[in-house]
Amino acid sequence: VLDFMRNEEELDFALVPSAYERITDFFWDAKLENCLSFIFPTPKYGLVCLGDHEIDFKDGVTIANLIRGLNPTPGCYTYLSGKRLKVWKAIPIIASANTIEVNGKYLSVSDADEPGTIVSTVGGMIVATGNNGYLLITEIQPENKKRMTAQDFINGHQIKGGMAFDKG
Repeated sequence: VLDFMRNEEELDFALVPSAYERITDFFWDAKLENCLSFIFPTPKYGLVCLGDHEIDFKDGVTIANLIRGLNPTPGCYTYLSGKRLKVWKAIPIIASANTIEVNGKYLSVSDADEPGTIVSTVGGMIVATGNNGYLLITEIQPENKKRMTAQDFINGHQIKGGMAFDKG
């Protein structure tokens, strides 16, 4: 498995069998990190990856699951105004008739919202994703800062609807 992984630059994740409780130094490559462990009757499998995962705003449910699955380490991140933000918590939202509900409030949205665009800052950062979905980011960590709620970040950095996340 590791020979394949060393030759594959685009590889993000690999499922590897292990006779141990965790992936160990026995077949460890310094570039890899243990992301998740899956227990099957025999053998036990682990998921290794090449580090943090940049968020691609294509599908809100997939992104929320990825954020939840890769926390606390290695984590998921994105960029806003050139600064890296680690995303700790996010909730997928599906639009119905160009309306979304966030914390009991109904907001109008547009089919024309580009994926990665912040459409509202009610209750956190609501970001457009593909497939008529949205992502409510509720907890983030700015580069070289402590973890904080998205609302605290919004208040301190004057984040407004219409801003878009950058590509790394």
